[in-house]
Amino acid sequence: MRITPEVILPEADFVPAASVARKLTYVAKWPENHRTLAFQGNVHEIDDADFQTIRDAIAARVPVGAGLSDGAST
Repeated sequence: MRITPEVILPEADFVPAASVARKLTYVAKWPENHRTLAFQGNVHEIDDADFQTIRDAIAARVPVGAGLSDGAST
């Protein structure tokens, strides 16, 4: 499987991870004081709603005129 980025944000426009993580169903599995455990270990599968939350947060930071790919790869 080939993976290509839909958008690469300039560093000044990076999304603060903590603000997005609090909204994710996957992260909510852990008690609030142990939520960093959600990000330890191997790659984890997230559901479609969490993916959309992350994608929306990134899309909101895309500089005007830069656009966002539809995610289709060739």
